Amino acid sequence: MPLDLVPGLKKSQLYQSVYAYLRDVLGYKISSFHRIIRAVAATEEEAERLEVAAGSPLLELEQVGFLDDGTPFEYSVSRNVGDRSELRDISVV
Repeated sequence: MPLDLVPGLKKSQLYQSVYAYLRDVLGYKISSFHRIIRAVAATEEEAERLEVAAGSPLLELEQVGFLDDGTPFEYSVSRNVGDRSELRDISVV
């Protein structure tokens, strides 16, 4: 998240909803999240951390969040062990 988009954000607020801070305190409107979900193989480091064999299949979720003016405000990538995870998506049109 670009720091210039979140002036005054304190570390303690990161333990709460950052989205609520963006909306309620800064007045931003979040318009969309663009997600890519793909199957990838676990690297040696990921395998050790996730307690799986190297090369095991993982689900990778790459996400970019956009404000209503088109500004990207968040980017994240997570890798998940398939049988320990559930990905849900709700689309509102």
